Amino acid sequence: MEQAGHLGGVGGLTLDLAGTGGTVSLDFFGAAARGIVAESGLPIESRYGADPDAVMLRTFVDAVRAGVQPQPDVHVGLRTLSIVLAAQESVASGRTVEVH
Repeated sequence: MEQAGHLGGVGGLTLDLAGTGGTVSLDFFGAAARGIVAESGLPIESRYGADPDAVMLRTFVDAVRAGVQPQPDVHVGLRTLSIVLAAQESVASGRTVEVH
């Protein structure tokens, strides 16, 4: 079986497998493996893992109902954005960039 892994999607990691029985593509940040059965040409799907959107929504709703600040809050989001922007600038310029 031939294997080829590559980075793809929204920062996700995927693994594509091709063999005599068909193909399958795994998105490690997704919720399903998808592929094609070689003999019939029919698509296949096998769902796995939790739905991350449902988990985030449940966390948010629980925090609101409990009267507490949902996490991550805007401050965490802004700090994360600052880190990402500094990393992108560092890659583009080839130098160390201070996080603001």
